[in-house]
Amino acid sequence: MSSKLPSLHVKALCSRRAGKDESGRNFERDSHEAVQISELGMVGSEDWALRNQDTLGEENVRARALLLQLEAHNDAVLAMDEGRLRHPLPLSIAAGAWGENVLLKGTDSEGRPLDAAAICIGDILEATRGSLRLEVTCPRRPCCKVDQQFGQTWRGAGVRAHTARNGMAGFFCRVLKPGRLAAGDELQVVQRRRPEWSLRRVSDVVYGRTSGRTSVADEASYSIRCLATIENSEEMDLRLALLRELVQVKELADFEWRDKIREMLQLHESRRCLLQ
Repeated sequence: MSSKLPSLHVKALCSRRAGKDESGRNFERDSHEAVQISELGMVGSEDWALRNQDTLGEENVRARALLLQLEAHNDAVLAMDEGRLRHPLPLSIAAGAWGENVLLKGTDSEGRPLDAAAICIGDILEATRGSLRLEVTCPRRPCCKVDQQFGQTWRGAGVRAHTARNGMAGFFCRVLKPGRLAAGDELQVVQRRRPEWSLRRVSDVVYGRTSGRTSVADEASYSIRCLATIENSEEMDLRLALLRELVQVKELADFEWRDKIREMLQLHESRRCLLQ
């Protein structure tokens, strides 16, 4: 990871609307005008978390107020080996295809595209014009709709599982200070609190493969049964140590992340007690 904090170019803004388009997706509208970002997300966008606020609770909605995606992830998905997919991938991926509100592009000091290894939990992003200030809370954990759209291959071999393991399905931000954002604006990482916890590393620790070649992401339900396949005690100890460290990161979102880590740790503790 480059020591210079990255700057990200806003390529597109997309707001979601209720209803389905011809592909069966919730309709996304590419906005060419500046939009207002509130503490609950993009104003006027009917995003999943906001529509399920009664179930999730307001704090979980705020922790995933805005979904951002990096263009480098689109390119990485298109470069996947199609030999393991049931259907070919599209020739291109349009803005909003992941349900993201903001599509970003950027390169590091050596000209390499910015990806999940370049963004960290707790990063503070500020718009270079206006008042908008964001905090990165977690990678996006993709659902089965990703496989419906890309490759139609389920479980561990599909695009959903691959992007979940590598943090490539986008990332959520909390809105610390509302403001306006437009295509062409820049988002600058102005503070990095957790350089050891990139989106890619977080995804690998929670949803990555074990030595048994299984992953929590292999099933659409994100079952934690795969932890039982870790036979190497050193690997298990390392995984547990990382999970215990990560669960203490205060900036990490609870929903699908801290709660899943706690579930993993509780499963291990219950099994350890049974073996005693």
